[in-house]
Amino acid sequence: MKKIYISICALVVSSSAIGQIYSPMLAKDINYFSECAAVINYSSNMTPPLAFSPIWEEDFSNGFPQDWSRYTSNTQGGISTCNWKHTYFGSWGYWNTNQATSPAAAINSTTAANGFLISDTDSANHHTYGQPSGTTYQYIESSFTTSAIDLSLYPAVSLEFEHLFRYNNLGNSSFIPPTVSISSDSINWTSYLVNNGVANNTQSADPTYEMINITSVAGGQPKVYLKFEWTSRCYYWMIDDIRLIETPDNVVTMQDEVIGGYWLDYTNYSASGLNVMVGLDYAVTPLSQLASHPFAIEALFINEGGVSQSVSLKYDAVGPTTYNDSSNPALLNSGDSIFLGSSFAPTMVGAYSLNIWGEADSAGVGSIINSTNMVTREIEVTDYIYGKDLGDSNPGSYILGGVEDQNHITTRYEMYDDEQLYALRAYISDDSDVGAEVKAIIYELDTTASSGVLFLAESDNYTLTAQDLGNWIDIPFIAPISLLGGFAYEFGIVGFNHPTLESYIGTAGTSLYNGEHSLFDEQGLSTQSAGVPTWYYITPTPMVRMNFDPSLIASVSNKLNDEMFKLYPNPSLDGSFTILLQENKQYDIKINNILGQTILSTINNKMDTKIDLSSFGKGIYIVELQDEKAIYSQKVIIE
Repeated sequence: MKKIYISICALVVSSSAIGQIYSPMLAKDINYFSECAAVINYSSNMTPPLAFSPIWEEDFSNGFPQDWSRYTSNTQGGISTCNWKHTYFGSWGYWNTNQATSPAAAINSTTAANGFLISDTDSANHHTYGQPSGTTYQYIESSFTTSAIDLSLYPAVSLEFEHLFRYNNLGNSSFIPPTVSISSDSINWTSYLVNNGVANNTQSADPTYEMINITSVAGGQPKVYLKFEWTSRCYYWMIDDIRLIETPDNVVTMQDEVIGGYWLDYTNYSASGLNVMVGLDYAVTPLSQLASHPFAIEALFINEGGVSQSVSLKYDAVGPTTYNDSSNPALLNSGDSIFLGSSFAPTMVGAYSLNIWGEADSAGVGSIINSTNMVTREIEVTDYIYGKDLGDSNPGSYILGGVEDQNHITTRYEMYDDEQLYALRAYISDDSDVGAEVKAIIYELDTTASSGVLFLAESDNYTLTAQDLGNWIDIPFIAPISLLGGFAYEFGIVGFNHPTLESYIGTAGTSLYNGEHSLFDEQGLSTQSAGVPTWYYITPTPMVRMNFDPSLIASVSNKLNDEMFKLYPNPSLDGSFTILLQENKQYDIKINNILGQTILSTINNKMDTKIDLSSFGKGIYIVELQDEKAIYSQKVIIE
């Protein structure tokens, strides 16, 4: 197994809510923001290492410390500014769900009851300029700095704190994400990003626990300064319970878990088309794909302890069968990190709970064993369905069509074996209106194309019914689509511009990188598109799944055939019958016997066409109507 060893300080896999795609972009970008230590994030369902006795701490029980400094500046020269302040409340901004009529909830930190610090950029801009924020809000720099802290007696030091944040401009050059900087002279600073790859318009875990090994900057220093800073135009950042601790000997953490080989295993699969293989996570996977590409379970492990440790990735899968395995161990020096991986190849369909964690042996001989935090992924192995979304237990939504929208919402699918695609399985949000129309669509990824994609096929329009809202539906293609192993496809659903009816697709999950999920503004209706059809990336995972079930197309085809034309009388006693069309349209007509031989060919010239088979004898015959899109067929019985 190939292993990638890196010594990092901050790993950021960032994503935005919406932004242009198909510009040059490397999905595996890792941003190294400092030189010597890693920022460790503990989500709210993990246990942070708060048991270590602090060297120094501040819980803001006495308000904003008098000997600390703070700074704010409007980077666009405007009048809105936003100093950090002590508070007991969340954001007073317009976008806090209360539209500035009352504060949002406070951070759920350990000592939130005695107050915390907040930079409330949304409030500063809204109460200065008002709405709409897209044209009125400005970028504001905001920071605070501690007084000098004496760490001369502590050669190995780590910083801990709890925080909660949200932002909306990740990727903009004017935006600086939540950042912590450390200095031993208040002049030269070493900075660490602490946004943990949280996407635009997404709140971080509440609270998010951070741990940063700052030994290389602060260890043994008589004067150490901590600075918390960002430049933003919307939302908020709250901070509480800042602590400095002696770096423990044995602390290994795990983050950035994937199950599709995004970090390592993707290099084992070459593209057959004009694309690259990225290695994406699929929550729902058919056995046919797993036979060629098992789950590739990977994560980043970081040694935040003071001594070297031997680290392994571990997992167990619980479902129709149980299985467990681990990666090969790797020796990590203090401050170093590594991606480790293992594989899981189930052979039975059903739902599985996949538990992933790391195990560290600080002595290397099994005498001192520590485990990292554990992450659980819920996956499903199927016969025919291929999907990325996290299911319909708590879905969001994204608009497809309406008064100002005609969007294609799609996501990237990579094929590891050939398949026949029969339909789109989509979760229709209950925000949709009955009577709105949608359709399935698929493109081939092509890096040489100007838009990055080539159109392959689309379904007929599908009209939403009351039963469809808040439910999964299957939208069939007119004919099966051949998908090839080693190729990548952009696949999803389309809405239509309409003066009164809106359609929404469900969403569940978040993209691994900017560009995994896409929006095509087909008519350029958005303000950003300004009349020009434009591709964008979005970060919510659309609930659009591939359906490879061949029985679906047969059942749907029969329904479509019945809707296209009727045969009467059927059975026929004298050998003659009439083809009655549902709309006035020209078709090529063929009549085949049960051996598949064509016994009659003609073209209709009106909505009812009489056919006489009296000279061919009794039996079952197949009536085919063909247009430029498809062949529609029904049986007729001659008695």
